[in-house]
Amino acid sequence: RGRGRGREEGWVVRKSEGRGCVGCCSASGGAMSVLAVDPAFGLVIADAVVMWGVHMWLGSRTMKARKTFGVKLPKLYEGTEGSKFDCYQRSHMNYVETSTFVAPLLFCGGLCAPRVTAAGGALFIAGRIAYALGYSTGDPAKRYNGSFGYLGIFTMLGTSIYSALKIGRIIA
Repeated sequence: RGRGRGREEGWVVRKSEGRGCVGCCSASGGAMSVLAVDPAFGLVIADAVVMWGVHMWLGSRTMKARKTFGVKLPKLYEGTEGSKFDCYQRSHMNYVETSTFVAPLLFCGGLCAPRVTAAGGALFIAGRIAYALGYSTGDPAKRYNGSFGYLGIFTMLGTSIYSALKIGRIIA
């Protein structure tokens, strides 16, 4: 149980056993933790890469909208009622605001439930894309087209709580 297959930077890495949660055993009787990650954690990493891509895509759409609607930097919003540019900007800023707490949920939940967490991450991403496409029509009410993405957030919250309980040895 404590023997690693390879050592790197103070971590002992071993092949995942069972459910693929982080292993909490000592290596060679010492205090070193053993990190065992299910290969499905690659799906969690893939979600993170796609999240970065969506962030870049939304930023480029906002910059294009700046040129189209003549809103110069450093002005953040156009500030007029019904501004289509403001809808582009808000869709991007809302993504920035939510991804700051979603990314930790993605990685924490993925430690013990990578497949479910990755599915939640994909649902969040799809919801944010639908949100941005709806919002950027100029009709702010259409942003609710992406509301289903919150199911992904709640899924990742649940798997993060599960990981905390499992790693903290509160549950088996």
